[in-house]
Amino acid sequence: MFNLVKILGFGIEDILFLVGLSAFTSTVYAFCFRLLYVVKKGRTLFKIVCRFLGVFSLTFIGIGIAVFFNIQMIYGSFGIMFSIGLFIVFLRKDLILPGVAGGSLSVIVYALLCFCLQWVFPDIFKLTWHTEQFLNIFIAGIPLEELIYGFAAGWVATVFYPFVFCMGFEPR
Repeated sequence: MFNLVKILGFGIEDILFLVGLSAFTSTVYAFCFRLLYVVKKGRTLFKIVCRFLGVFSLTFIGIGIAVFFNIQMIYGSFGIMFSIGLFIVFLRKDLILPGVAGGSLSVIVYALLCFCLQWVFPDIFKLTWHTEQFLNIFIAGIPLEELIYGFAAGWVATVFYPFVFCMGFEPR
């Protein structure tokens, strides 16, 4: 839309996709396992702001590294997501299982959506994704990068919110 891809390198549809993916991946673990977010002891506004700024800073450092080393952003993006997720679970070991489960659930649903897209538009990944520029490896017709991205997004989104806001998961 509005030729933003040529101007910015991404379009409104990319933003809409990422907003939807973020909403889904950040909640899929808690929803599927019927868990509530609960506040942990010691939560302060200062701690929340510091954690948010820390993750935000690490994200920009990761982007800077990817740009400096000329890493294609598809690989840089999941490298950054995996790194931030590892940083978070290093500080909060209780989030390891939720992160892995959230990533697994996300990639399953993401793959199902890709199957639906492929069913409606056969060969869409080969025709429009330009996979020849990447690994060009497909799993059940879906580019490997898409599946890695789906897992990485679920992994980091599941642990981000409880880490930054000093929360945990509790059964309903």
